[in-house]
Amino acid sequence: MDYCTGASFLSCFAILGSAAFGQPQAVRYDPGDATNIAELREYASRLWNGIDQGDIPAAMAGFQFSNISSMWPEAAFSEAIELFRKLYSDRLVISYGDDSYDVGQLVADDADVRAQFREYTTTGKITTAAESDHAAFTGHLAAIVDATGDASSFTMSGSFSIIDGVLVSEGLLAVPQPAAQQQQTPTPGPQPYRDYLKCLLDQSLIACMAEKGLYYPPHGTELPENRARFDCKAFSMILAAWLKQRGLAPSSIKEMSFGWRCSHTNSDGKTTRTTTSHSLIMVIVGGRVYVIDPQSGDVVIEFDRSADPRPIKQAIYDWLVAHGYAGCPNGDELVIPDPKAFPADTPWWPGTESPWYTDCSLPDSDPRKGKEDQDMCFRFKKYLAECCAEKGGARANCGGGTTGQPEAAVQDPCNDSSRFIWN
Repeated sequence: MDYCTGASFLSCFAILGSAAFGQPQAVRYDPGDATNIAELREYASRLWNGIDQGDIPAAMAGFQFSNISSMWPEAAFSEAIELFRKLYSDRLVISYGDDSYDVGQLVADDADVRAQFREYTTTGKITTAAESDHAAFTGHLAAIVDATGDASSFTMSGSFSIIDGVLVSEGLLAVPQPAAQQQQTPTPGPQPYRDYLKCLLDQSLIACMAEKGLYYPPHGTELPENRARFDCKAFSMILAAWLKQRGLAPSSIKEMSFGWRCSHTNSDGKTTRTTTSHSLIMVIVGGRVYVIDPQSGDVVIEFDRSADPRPIKQAIYDWLVAHGYAGCPNGDELVIPDPKAFPADTPWWPGTESPWYTDCSLPDSDPRKGKEDQDMCFRFKKYLAECCAEKGGARANCGGGTTGQPEAAVQDPCNDSSRFIWN
């Protein structure tokens, strides 16, 4: 499938505003480490070349991070996304609704911005020209002035030059606002739809499968290139597919990539940063947004669709940490970039890992077939069957009563993996 040409070109960039990986054993790495920086730039370069050639898997073949167990383009580009969100803030709309217009869309729509984004992700440099894009040039210059002054919004580890109206900088980084300045508890809304949604989530048996250990492999375990896994992205996709099958409008189901970053200053004055991220599901109904943790099947929070996303993210972070996800140690500075929502059926990135259900097509002769730690389709069906045997009788009809929803009879999820595949 060609993800990056023609009508589907936008899908190569629409999810770059976030990082979609993790769970309590989430992938964590220091984006400021010199080795990581070099490898992230090589990763970006290969990815861009693959887009040019229309064959991302071939471009990524043979590449592997030396000290990061796995990586997604969204995470590899996270530093660039934060910077470009500030440089082009006047052209973006950051929200949970369909009006969201983030860096990914801008990169897809504007060839000049795309060239700048590509240069930055592969070299750390940004080039703007006063004559061709005065607004971008002015914003770039203002960022450098800040970085070389009080550094309240930007820092710069390299140099800059202005020659004949062309500004070039290297190592420019955005300084996100610490989350402590954004704490606010959203006002809870009415419960009926939330109760109905929770009933549908319980019918999926997702929490049971997660408790049994469906998530695979554990953090720090490397799999052979392009091997399917069961990470939080996979959990989001199976839960989104289940909700779609249970009658929710596909357009109302979104995937949210929610990340946080911890900055720690060592005794030698060096600052190290650790990035952690998790994939969540959003259901948008009647002007309300319901955020769901796909591994527990719990509704994390609900809020008005028109709400400013920035104050809400602290409450999401607090919930995740309270439920076992790795937060920042005491004394570290916590930064929570604005989350990004995108369609729930956004495909896996070619060149990273395959969707779990691709293993359902393994031929009988494949040595991985039927092995719990190698065949993710077999793994899913095994855990689903066990949960059906243990908890199947406890499922209830949803809807009716005070939920405001029509009766939704039990729909047996057991032993049918197609009910959990978005199609």
